[in-house]
This record gives sequence, C-alpha cells and structure tokens, in this order.
Amino acid sequence: VDTMDRMFLKSTVEVRIDGFEELARVKGRPSSYRMRLFPQREMASDMVRYTQTPFCGMRPFVKLVDNVARDENCTLGGACSFTFVEGGAHIGDCTLWAASALEVSGVSSFAVGYEALPDASDLFHQSVIVNRMDGRVVVVPKALTSRAEGTVSMVYYPARNGEATLARVHSQCGEGCVQWPGVPRVTLDLSWPALRPGVLDVLKLSVNGEELNTMRGARSLLAKRQVCLVMMHVTKVQRGWQDPQDGAPPRFQYSSELWGILQDGGMDVALHLDEDVTGQVHDDPRPRPATHRLKSAEELDAIFDGPAFPHDYVVARQRAQPASPCEGSAALRNYGKVFMA
Repeated sequence: VDTMDRMFLKSTVEVRIDGFEELARVKGRPSSYRMRLFPQREMASDMVRYTQTPFCGMRPFVKLVDNVARDENCTLGGACSFTFVEGGAHIGDCTLWAASALEVSGVSSFAVGYEALPDASDLFHQSVIVNRMDGRVVVVPKALTSRAEGTVSMVYYPARNGEATLARVHSQCGEGCVQWPGVPRVTLDLSWPALRPGVLDVLKLSVNGEELNTMRGARSLLAKRQVCLVMMHVTKVQRGWQDPQDGAPPRFQYSSELWGILQDGGMDVALHLDEDVTGQVHDDPRPRPATHRLKSAEELDAIFDGPAFPHDYVVARQRAQPASPCEGSAALRNYGKVFMA
C-alpha cells in the first residue's frame, strides 16, 4: 500500500442518498448515511469511496425504488410498505441506499440482505448498526441455495469479491483465485417467513450463477403467491446455465426448470433491455430501453444462449388476480414506470 492509498483508503465514508438530497433538506432529515468499506483496494469499496454514491449496478431496481419513494399513494398519508430481499448483497450498497431513500420519503420498508462472504456481510452489518437501521434491515451471512443443510465454498478474484460465486460454478477460476470454504446454506422458504411473515415485494438477485438454486429454495413462497417481483441479471444467470459441473441440468433443461418455477408461481416473465448509461453495450441492434414479455421456456433459453450485456435483465412479476397477496403491492403498482409494461 503506497502513501496515496493510506491517505484515501478510508474504511468509513458518508454516502449521499442520491436523488433525495432536496427532499431530505425540506423534511429536515439526513441526506446521507455512513457506510463501512474494505480498507484495501476492492472494486465496490473503491467506487463508493471516490464517488460517495452506492455501487448499485441493477439500475431498474434503483428506478423502481425511486418511483415507490415518490408514489403519492405512499407519501400522502397512505398505508404503504415496501419489502425486499437482496441476494448477493455484498457490502450492502443497494440495500442501504434503498432503505435510506424510502425512509426520507416516509415509506415503511423492511429488507433482508443475504451475503455469503463473511467479511463482506460483517461490513454490511456494521453499516446497518451505525445507521440505526437494525429494525429495518437484516443481514443474513449465508449463501442462498436450494436447500438449507450443509455448507458451500465461495471463490473470487482478489479485489473483486463482489463477483464471488460457488466453487462449482467458477470451476475454471485459475491461479490467484481466493476460496472461502464452509459458508452455511439457507433457503428463502425457511428464512423469509421467520424474519417477515407475508409478502415479499421484490426479490433482487445478484448471486452469480445460483439464481436457479435460489428459486428452487423459494418454491413454497412462490406457490403461495407471496413473491411479487423477481429481478435477475442475464449475464449472471448465464454462469449457472453454462455450468456443466456437479450434476447441473443440461442448458435447455436449466431454462425450462427456471421457467416452470416462475410459471408455477403465477408470474409473467420478460426480458428488459435497460438504457446503456455506461457504454458497455456494443454491436447490439436492439432498442433500449425496452421490455419484451416472453412466451415460452424456449424464448428464455434463447436469451441465455445469445449475447448478453451488463444492462440486460430477466424480470418476473405476479399476475393480477383477485385476492392475491400481492394485490396493492407498491412494487407492482410502479412496475410499468420502469419496465414499460
């Protein structure tokens, strides 16, 4: 570590509640929160350190929270609430920002962040405590999978542990790869009802190839129509789709099973191509932003089999039906403002 690193590698920074500074000023509420970071070079920590804004790569989730936070049904005396899970929360960038923005707006929220890496989940938990969010944000230091028994090993490249994945998925990690064994498993079916019985408005997944296993572990919640909206990165799902190890299903079978789980949960599935605000989309003629409803497992499989970019997402929302637990969900009410339904 050189002299400049020692000067600038702060382990705690003030992070702006981006987009809500003026509202916070009007309401006399804090316009920032404190965030604990890795005190060494690490991609997400460095981004937060030098921008004072969260490193939250799923822009549709950010836009959805922004719309919910400004929803007059919630802010003008409405009995509105917003619950969400972040699978693969890392140091909590997205969850901390969302909880802070919703608090500024006066929207009741409850969030659970699942993070398998012990050092990252510990920093996330420290941020929750220092910001007095412990009644609204819960950190679960476990790996979301299809079953709750046993442990898994995580692997990642140095300084990029936000991209950690299961050892079996990243079997070609190679020289210099860091492995963290003995991480306990957990399922949404067992853990969510114990933490917050009732509806889960948004399930946001960044689990780097474990999306299918996570959904396998949420079958009961889905069958009860208690998950209103699911959001996944196409490029991250592809890691599991491409994985030939450990008895993983063949590629079409993978897509077919994921499609079936979502269909059994009463969900419509779509591909969302978000705006390329980072200049990472090249040689893709498809218009952006755009949302395309999918009609079959074959169409879903074609997405995983084709080129994918950082701003491509699979989204699944609960179909409107009488007496649905998701009826009145703020996430579904604002879906069309983000995904152009």
